[in-house]
Amino acid sequence: MKKRVRLFLLITVLITLVACDKNNKKMTIAAITLTKNEESIMKLLNAQDNSKIFDFTLDDTVKSIIISYHTLNKDQTWEEHGAMSGNINASSGKIGITIDDELQISLESGSKGITTTKMSITDLLNKLKNSAQCTSWLSESSIELDKEIPLLVKAYTDSNSIIGYDTTSYFNPEGLVGNDLVIAVTVCFSAVSNE
Repeated sequence: MKKRVRLFLLITVLITLVACDKNNKKMTIAAITLTKNEESIMKLLNAQDNSKIFDFTLDDTVKSIIISYHTLNKDQTWEEHGAMSGNINASSGKIGITIDDELQISLESGSKGITTTKMSITDLLNKLKNSAQCTSWLSESSIELDKEIPLLVKAYTDSNSIIGYDTTSYFNPEGLVGNDLVIAVTVCFSAVSNE
């Protein structure tokens, strides 16, 4: 009888541990590493320096995503200029970003195909006469619900030199003072569905 009770308790503990492990799935987003063939294709398209693809892995608490495009105002606050959002019912997906005369953001999640949005930034770039640029891409981050993750921070200045930045500069915009234009793309995952 004692052996049966011990066996029952052992099975109960194992089931509990397995269930907890499934609920503690690590949520991450990271820039993908391209194969040599993929790098060759990006070079052919002249997209190797101005494009990035990110893989994300989610748990079942995530219900929606919003990818936003911001510019930094003179008072060091971020102004949103556009966003794409949608519900997610997959545990993984990809985000693609290309920035040149326009900003293109693509989202692939589950079997729904790829959704793409394009926003012109030509008017903003035309205000610059002689621009130096600094582009910073996220390499990897853990995902926390309802917390913005900067995927891209790109700074432009009319000077011939520029200071380098990383994506964490998004959270410290006062460190971006002196640039004539700063663009950021962020992603935020939520447990609330879009209606």
